[in-house]
Amino acid sequence: MATDTQKYAGEHETRHSALEEFSRDERRPAVLLLSALVIAVLFFAIGMIVGRWTAQPKPMPSPASSNQPPRH
Repeated sequence: MATDTQKYAGEHETRHSALEEFSRDERRPAVLLLSALVIAVLFFAIGMIVGRWTAQPKPMPSPASSNQPPRH
């Protein structure tokens, strides 16, 4: 009695690799560009946040100096 689960000497399973399929995919350049764009946006956002934290506050003009007429 033969069953379908028996392995024959001539047959062997080929391993399926998602990485190999991705390397043959025509969408690969678009995926790489999109991931590069996402990384660039993250670094830009981190730079903006760090820049705001490290920026020195601008001194407010005192009211006494604004009452004086401008010198020529």
